[in-house]
Amino acid sequence: MIYFKLQKFQKDAIDNALDYLIDSLDDEDKRKFTFQLDTLESRDARTREK
Repeated sequence: MIYFKLQKFQKDAIDNALDYLIDSLDDEDKRKFTFQLDTLESRDARTREK
């Protein structure tokens, strides 16, 4: 039970840190980051389909 709480806390901490990082980027860097993230997610989805 403690493991799952720790895992959720770590995920929340990473989500918050990533949100802070993204918010601190200028518009062009946000666009590049979003493009890279979308590309990786689509590749991941295609890999899971195989």
